Amino acid sequence: VSQSRYSAYLSSIAVNPKYNGNGIGRKLLLEFEKVALSHGYNSIDLTTDIKDNNKTLQFYFYLLFHLLKIHHHQRI
Repeated sequence: VSQSRYSAYLSSIAVNPKYNGNGIGRKLLLEFEKVALSHGYNSIDLTTDIKDNNKTLQFYFYLLFHLLKIHHHQRI
């Protein structure tokens, strides 16, 4: 049994909008998950905008990600 590390962090993921709905984002995220697990990580942390971003949030929820924290940033 290998000792698990902390969370792998995915800082950004994007697909050209003209290719949306073709499973590319899902494949990218699942490959990231596979690589993270192979390196001993037991979870993935990622960030996204929550305001006016329902499509992206639904994508992550569809792939069984869970909302853990909401950070509010004030623009200056």
